[in-house]
Amino acid sequence: MKNLRDENSQQIIIEIVHRVLDSLKKARYRLKNKQIKEYLNYFQVITPMKGGLLGSTNLNKVLQEYFNPNPSKCVKRGGLEFRLMDKVVHTKNENMTSWSGEWF
Repeated sequence: MKNLRDENSQQIIIEIVHRVLDSLKKARYRLKNKQIKEYLNYFQVITPMKGGLLGSTNLNKVLQEYFNPNPSKCVKRGGLEFRLMDKVVHTKNENMTSWSGEWF
């Protein structure tokens, strides 16, 4: 069962990488032309977990190598690497100040 799950996970990662390679040229064009909103919304992978081959930790490492391979700056914390120009998604809403539309 574990072997089948690992094989399927590897095949899914391979398919994601193929889609990345198909999308990379258009994504970089958007970034180069400062179409930041379009760039950030162009390619996204959603996963419900952090660990494992299909978890966000591993997928972020794989995707970084394609979308942000040579950062000018990076920060390493606890085995993770955060690179300048990485796309960041906030995943927790705990202890955050809430603002109404009137404040903006």
